[in-house]
Amino acid sequence: MDYWTKFTQLTGTAYYSYQSSPAGMTLHTVLDKSRYETDQKAQIQETGDLSTITKQNNQKTTINITSFKADASVPLPKGYKLETGLKYSHIQNQSNTFYSSQGATIRNIDYTYMENLGALYFLLSNQFGKLNAELGARIEVSDNYATTDVVVQDITQWNLFPSLNLNYNFSKNWDANFSYAMKISRPTFQDLNPAIDYVDSVTYFQGNP
Repeated sequence: MDYWTKFTQLTGTAYYSYQSSPAGMTLHTVLDKSRYETDQKAQIQETGDLSTITKQNNQKTTINITSFKADASVPLPKGYKLETGLKYSHIQNQSNTFYSSQGATIRNIDYTYMENLGALYFLLSNQFGKLNAELGARIEVSDNYATTDVVVQDITQWNLFPSLNLNYNFSKNWDANFSYAMKISRPTFQDLNPAIDYVDSVTYFQGNP
């Protein structure tokens, strides 16, 4: 199998931090911008008992990611502390896969995926003697859009993820901890992209949008 890949990556990051006093409010912000371009070309030859089959697989992918995150910590009366923050990300994936066998086109698909994700979180904590308690919540909205020649997906979802953490210190060497949290797992770009990515002449990976 003849295989050729061209990969280009551009990234940029900007930071800003602020602290009102040694024991006062703190603020941290981060802005990220990334662009990834991949151009893959593979020529596969499968030799059988009577003939050799030649296949061609070309794949071009461009991924743009923009994200902004801000986190703040605010001391409150009576030993309470509030940590809050927000995050926004925009992801766009555009790709084309061209696949042929013996010169005949089998697949020629353009794929577009866009995701907008916004989240706001709160975490309230305090120390009550030997007990440390943290109560939190994350509010999240996501908008996902994907299209190919045969598949169209457009979904908007709201989610609430609560969390609770309790730690009790019995002595210097003994403590007990209880924690609860709701989380979400999302597929990777490779899991979603319907392009054919050959591992070798007889094995390939293909996502499902």
